[in-house]
Parts: sequence; C-alpha cells; structure tokens
Amino acid sequence: MEHVVPSESTSEFEVTQPMNTPHPAISALLDDSSSVSALPSERSHSEHTTSLSLARALAVGALSRLDTNFTTVEIWDPASGSGFAGHMIVEALQSTGCQVRYRGQDINEDAVAMSRRRFKNFPDCEVELANTLERDAFRDFRARIVIVDAPWGMEWSRSRAAVEARRRAGEYGFGIPQRSDSTWLFLSLALEKLLPPEQGGGRVAALVSPSALSAPGSAAIRKQIIE
Repeated sequence: MEHVVPSESTSEFEVTQPMNTPHPAISALLDDSSSVSALPSERSHSEHTTSLSLARALAVGALSRLDTNFTTVEIWDPASGSGFAGHMIVEALQSTGCQVRYRGQDINEDAVAMSRRRFKNFPDCEVELANTLERDAFRDFRARIVIVDAPWGMEWSRSRAAVEARRRAGEYGFGIPQRSDSTWLFLSLALEKLLPPEQGGGRVAALVSPSALSAPGSAAIRKQIIE
C-alpha cells in the first residue's frame, strides 16, 4: 500500500514509498549472479574477513527499512577487517544509483591494507589504521548506517585508560562493560556515531556472540542500550 501525504508547497498530494518497502539494494545483495556476492579473495586472511552468509545477514539488517529517498548514504565500519562486508553494502547501494560515503577502521595493519585495495576504485571510501576503542579516525563523520563485526570476546584491559578518558569526554555514554568482552563498547560507539533524529537518524547492524547477550558483567550497559 502506498502512503499519500500532503505536499508542503501546494494543496495537492504526493505519493511516497512506504517505509516498509524493501530497499532495492537488498535484491542486489541476494542475487547470486551479481559481483556483489563474490567470495573474498584473500582466503589466507579469513580471520579478518566476514563470511559470505554473515556478511549478507549484516548487510540485509543494515539496509532493512532504509528510506529509498536518501540519495546519499553514509556508512561507518568500526572493525572493518578486510572490508568484505562493507564492500558488499557499498557496491549494492551504488548499483541502485545511490551515492555512498564509507569510512572504515581496523587495528590490524594487514587487514587495513586489504580493505584499501578492495575499495581503491570506489569514490569517497576511506579506511584508516586505528584502535577503534581508543580513537575515532573520523571524528567529524556521522553515519546513516553502522555495521559492526567486532572480535568476539576480545579483552580490552590495555585500552582501559583511553576508554575511561573518552568516557569522561562524553563518549561511551551507555556505560562500561566487563573488561573480558569489548562487544558493548563497539556497540556504544556505533549508536553514538549515528546521524541525529532531526537528520533522519540511522541504523546499526551488528554480529555478536550469544555470550555477549547474557554475560552478567554487561547487564547494565545492555539495559541502557535497550532503553
């Protein structure tokens, strides 16, 4: 069913696409004949590459209910790895005529090099070497979409001082989880990176381990995020 809304400039009515209509980029993602679904080429570095099935799940989650009226989509990838999942989303969106601004960062130098090669022919796509928990390499960038495939169960004690300093500066506003798992730190940063509601807001899609959803040491931050 189409939504009919009053036009602000005239007394006529204009037809807009309903918000629950699937974004056409999702079809590109699920098309097996498309280059979007190609398997990652750096098989020897699979630990830095999201699998095809999970990358698709992450991408569909990110694109679900994305308004097709957005002609430009900003994407932040705080644990970009080799850039496979991010590349899928960028390519799928561009196949629909959408302009994409992609910013990714990762702590692993080899993964960043692979990601840069993957995006070298795409305009307005940048990848930086950075420890996301300690530093935002794109502080002035705000995102319509954030995708998170951070290391599962990663201990973050070495970043404790930087995390606490950033929290005092106003980041990590949802709280600090147990130091045995950094998952909720990444998710906190992801939510804080989204465009504000007055600019249309944004969406976070994340892959997390089941233990992150039940660990007692993260109960408080989980509650804050859900609320």
